[in-house]
Amino acid sequence: AETVTHLPLAISATFCTAIVPVISSAIAKNDVSEANRKLSSSFFINSLFIFPCMAGFFVLAEPILKLLYPSVPEGALVLILLSISLPFSSMNYILNCILYEKEKTYIPAIALIVGSVIKLGLNIWLVNIPSINIYGAVFSTVLYNILIFVIELAVVKRSVKLQVDIKRCF
Repeated sequence: AETVTHLPLAISATFCTAIVPVISSAIAKNDVSEANRKLSSSFFINSLFIFPCMAGFFVLAEPILKLLYPSVPEGALVLILLSISLPFSSMNYILNCILYEKEKTYIPAIALIVGSVIKLGLNIWLVNIPSINIYGAVFSTVLYNILIFVIELAVVKRSVKLQVDIKRCF
């Protein structure tokens, strides 16, 4: 199911790659208001693509998995739960680009390490609970993506001094 969620993320990453020069230009000129406007717009446009994909996975998880994996269609709930992390993963691409532009390349690495340690701990703990089992791995993956998003967003807001209008995206 995780492989299926990578398709919208790949398309989102392409969009993010295209928007980076516009945001980078505003940041390089120290035009904070323009950078904020472009960053908020990029989150909003990204949301216009990702949320329908997420809704599609919610509604069509079972038929999608039956089509792609006819011998194992019972992963529909896994796909539904994994799709919750799509907005956070896709917006992480944009945040990573901003952090790279501001030469804060270590922040995404630190966020990944922190997220990975927490994800590993949750995986070990939750997967061993028989009533949760594989859904523990799904839960830890969703939490991992949310955690990375929150860490990177906090750094962008605090040290890069960009204000992202997240409410506009949700």
